[in-house]
Amino acid sequence: MADKRGSWAKPERNLIWKDYIDNKMWIRFNEEYLSNLDWDWKQKAPCPRCKKIMLKAQYEGFQSGQPGSWNIDHWDNNSKNNNLMNLFPMHTTCNNKKSNG
Repeated sequence: MADKRGSWAKPERNLIWKDYIDNKMWIRFNEEYLSNLDWDWKQKAPCPRCKKIMLKAQYEGFQSGQPGSWNIDHWDNNSKNNNLMNLFPMHTTCNNKKSNG
């Protein structure tokens, strides 16, 4: 994936969301915590930073500033490293806090 800086195509966003749900989320949070949420993972997921709900339909590029809005973050903070293993969804506000320390 190329350096997008916020302009991710829908298939890419879907792939990043699915990878988070299928893989990274289960590493970040314990199974008991996730099973207690009882959410439809295709539509909702916990933010990896604050644990509050992210809504798949509230991608920041289209639903800016809405509750549950998210964008794509880079695990290694290198915005040019768009390898799928380095990408995951995160609330925009959490991403900004992470970037600012």
